[in-house]
Amino acid sequence: MSDRSCKVYLVGAGPGEITYLTLRGQQLLAQAEVLIYDALVDSQLLQLVPSECLKLDVGKRGGKPSTPQAEINQLLVEHGWHQKRVVRLKSGDPLIFGRSSAEIQALTEAGCEVELVPGISSVLAAPLLAGIPLTDKALSSCFAVVSAHQPENLDWEALARMETLVFLMGGRKLEEIVRQLQGWGRSPSCPIAVIRDCGRQEQQVWSGTLADIVAQTAGVSLSPTVIVVGEVVRLRDAWGQEEQRSRGAEEEEDAGTRVHGDKGSRGAEEQKRKKTRGHGDAGTRGAAGHTDLRTEISRVGGNLEPPVLVSASSSLRVSPEGTLRTWAPGHLCTDTSAPASSSPLTPHSSLQLTGKTVLVTRSAKQSSNFTNLLQQQGATVIEMPAIEICPPSSWEELDSAIADLQDFHWLILTSANGVEYFCNRLIAKGLDARALAGVKIAVVGKKTAATLKKWGLQPDFIPSDFVADSLAEEFPEVIAAQKLLFPRVETGGREVLVQQLTAQGAEVVEVAAYQSGCPAQISPTALQALQQQAVDVITFASSKTVKNFSQLLEAALTSHSETNSLLKDVCIASIGPQTSHACRKCLGRCDIEAEEYTLEGLTQAVVQWVRNNSPNFEV
Repeated sequence: MSDRSCKVYLVGAGPGEITYLTLRGQQLLAQAEVLIYDALVDSQLLQLVPSECLKLDVGKRGGKPSTPQAEINQLLVEHGWHQKRVVRLKSGDPLIFGRSSAEIQALTEAGCEVELVPGISSVLAAPLLAGIPLTDKALSSCFAVVSAHQPENLDWEALARMETLVFLMGGRKLEEIVRQLQGWGRSPSCPIAVIRDCGRQEQQVWSGTLADIVAQTAGVSLSPTVIVVGEVVRLRDAWGQEEQRSRGAEEEEDAGTRVHGDKGSRGAEEQKRKKTRGHGDAGTRGAAGHTDLRTEISRVGGNLEPPVLVSASSSLRVSPEGTLRTWAPGHLCTDTSAPASSSPLTPHSSLQLTGKTVLVTRSAKQSSNFTNLLQQQGATVIEMPAIEICPPSSWEELDSAIADLQDFHWLILTSANGVEYFCNRLIAKGLDARALAGVKIAVVGKKTAATLKKWGLQPDFIPSDFVADSLAEEFPEVIAAQKLLFPRVETGGREVLVQQLTAQGAEVVEVAAYQSGCPAQISPTALQALQQQAVDVITFASSKTVKNFSQLLEAALTSHSETNSLLKDVCIASIGPQTSHACRKCLGRCDIEAEEYTLEGLTQAVVQWVRNNSPNFEV
């Protein structure tokens, strides 16, 4: 048993998605032996902990069943004193309305050390991601953060005098918040914004006034929600419109997205908006020809735009004036007719997978690159490793081949795994790239070539198609009587390439460089997402991941019919022909296949599928 004393880490997960986790938080999750987490944390954070880590969900989502606080305290103390590395993961910042004081007190009284790791609070993140500054030189010199959980205990008279208010846990109390603020003298025209699902692809923002916000959000579940009240809310629309005024008429006509086809009606509406916002009044313009935002707001006195609901889940929404808008994480909601580079406030209207959930089945060590590609297009990604890469059962064959490298004419590498294991073994045997001085290298695929280049080696030949069959068909020289070294997966690989090269007269020496196997069980997070019909696309980058996925899913379910039911409405995406064949054999179908057999090609195939199957999708 370790001699470590009792220590528990209280870690803030930040708002919304995994991208807002701090580096310290990531380090601790990677070392966690016990993870006790709230329901609001991003499910992808659970994939950062070691596979053997005990994960305990204690709830803490508004309106949902939760583990009593006393039991959570007991869990922390018990696991801490069993010399476990315990991480208590809370959404946002652990000390802002997180009930951490009770946990800290219980741990301290039990003699446990506590380390606090800050997280980005939704108090700050939600307004920022909605384009609302909490302070402004002309509009707000301070702001108050308020828990709306028990509105009857608040000093509403004092709050009504504050310039800017930020309410947490106020979704179900919105009507009471509005009533109290107006009752204590706040104007019905006072701006207010309601931000739901801060920092997620599903983030939605309602902006209006105290007079109309309740009607706007009637019948909508507002949890989790951050509410911002004050004049600074007006800047959200003002910044977007200021950027719009700086564009030329020809840019407006060439906009990539359109709601109305009648240019005349659009022009009339634009002239109306310009008139309302003081366009043409040179007396209020600065040197650059633009109206100062604070001056404009004070003159207009009302909303710069009609209230608009912005949804990332469906990507596009139309305001009452017909202005097309989008939202993307980390970007303001502004008109989408501007070029992406025209302003730092311009959103990523090209996030074409926004609102879509993609299941990635690559190995845990290889999934990050593909996950990044999908997330850059706006997708929510669930990683479900359907394959495990490990060393071969014996190094004997590979070591023998490395010792005789001078006898080979060509080195054949068909995967990034083959490159990594071969090169690592070369180094382990006390050699380096100089040992390959007399050997030519042929690789299959851009990824394999890129991995090889990381080792300081350039391939001599890459076939035009990124499949092994093309390598034999397009080999650049006669290989009769030549000796080829082929480090490959120990079991389960295709024999076609070896057969084709041998048929051309080559002597192919196959050696086991690595092994691939099936994980012991399906990821609980992935299984839950499939059972809840929350997955839109499942991606496969090899035949073996298809076979293993099918095996894992059937082992977790009671019948083959249940498997078919779970996958009925899910798009099955393949990286290439052999993987597609495995999909049809194991899963009954393959919906899309990448034109270019790379992860980039697979990403684009998924994007194209979304375009083709989303009636409201526009580019």
